[in-house]
Amino acid sequence: VVVGSAIVDMYVKCGSLVIAQAVFHKLPMRNVVSWTALIVGYAEHGYSEKAIEYFERMQLEGISPNDHTFVCCLKACASIGEKEKGKAMHAMISREGRIEQNLLLGNALIDMYGKCGLLVKAQEVFDGLPTKDVISWNALIVGYAKHGHGEEALNCLGKMMHEGVSPNAFTYVSSLKACTSIGAIQKIRELHDEIIKKGLLERDVLVSNALIDMYGKSGSLVDARQVFDTVPFRDVVSWTALMDGYTRHLYPEEALNCFDHMKYEGFSPTVVTYICSLNACGMAQNIEKGCQIHADIEEKGILASDIEVGNAVIEMYIKCGLLTKAKEVLLKFPVRNSISWNAMIIGYVIQKDNAEALESFDEMQHDGVVPNAVTFAYVLKACGSIRAIDKGREVHAMIVQEGLLESHLILGNSLVYMYTKCGFFKEAQEVVNEICARDVASWTAMIAGYGEYDQAEEALKCFDVMTDDGMCPNVITY
Repeated sequence: VVVGSAIVDMYVKCGSLVIAQAVFHKLPMRNVVSWTALIVGYAEHGYSEKAIEYFERMQLEGISPNDHTFVCCLKACASIGEKEKGKAMHAMISREGRIEQNLLLGNALIDMYGKCGLLVKAQEVFDGLPTKDVISWNALIVGYAKHGHGEEALNCLGKMMHEGVSPNAFTYVSSLKACTSIGAIQKIRELHDEIIKKGLLERDVLVSNALIDMYGKSGSLVDARQVFDTVPFRDVVSWTALMDGYTRHLYPEEALNCFDHMKYEGFSPTVVTYICSLNACGMAQNIEKGCQIHADIEEKGILASDIEVGNAVIEMYIKCGLLTKAKEVLLKFPVRNSISWNAMIIGYVIQKDNAEALESFDEMQHDGVVPNAVTFAYVLKACGSIRAIDKGREVHAMIVQEGLLESHLILGNSLVYMYTKCGFFKEAQEVVNEICARDVASWTAMIAGYGEYDQAEEALKCFDVMTDDGMCPNVITY
């Protein structure tokens, strides 16, 4: 069994999971080491569901997991958000009193709960640990930062340093993300100073890239550029983070200059780099550069295998006003999703080619792609613009069937807009009455519709009902 387990472990570490599994099933005897070797292989190569499945099969065969098995399976649960199975593992660990004996288990539980969004549970496990190390603190900071609790993440950082635990590179990366989520630019600068004092900026590219990225996302582009120019080592992530900052804050030409310099320095763009550069081309309406990048993507075969890049190409052509070209690209995709079709529909509506928008909506359904709230909102706008009442009613029925009206106020308002544009005020009023959380936009759509059809008295009545309903008119209403 020792030799058999070693063979399974060897194949796992070489990435040959199929052979590892075949060897495992041929073993005449299996112990916890054999099972754990295979479970580790599945978890580390991204097959989390398989790892959890074998964890359960192992117990059915009467083999008790060891600490290493639990740590590995908790990581698998964290990676796919399998909180219920994670809770069950926690109960097993607690029954056997293992957390007090092995800090790795406690850290794995904090990590699992944090990544699954169960932050109260993560904090409970953390508070119950007899000892804590930098990994314990990092797991808690990551959980808070990931789920938008930036203040709590930074409070953890402060407590950690107060207790004499020195942050490492991973702590700083997670804390910088927390700063960005709450717009704490001054805190980013404070962390930047600490990072410089510890010499991490020059020797850890993950930290320098995080600084560039977070300064860029916060709009401090001068600081982002300064960090970028200061660090001795740059990689494609450094360039992409800087490009993203420029694009995000409407400096597309600077982003495209970065793209050219990056390629000149010999770095190959990643999928994220391509998406960012295509976004910049669309923003700058630089069709020549966009076509060059499109050709580069085609040549590398990325377009056929990555739908996100394909969608970015479509959006670039749409922003440049080349909707025919965008549609050509879309129809070449082996697989299309709602984002692909929504981009086309939105593009047609913005260009006031509403008939084409409705045709794309029909093609989307024929393609087997399910419309979402965004799709319906723009299709209703197209219906209203060309008075396509029959199509509008059909879409209304689909929205009701999907149960979307209760959870998406924008759809209620879009229906009101469509019915009033088509002159069907009775139906529009019925929709307004159905909307539980109607807002100023709901009433304004009614008022606008009456006004467009010269029904001034009805429009003013709507205004009175709206104010009696406690709604405060906005500029558009007036």
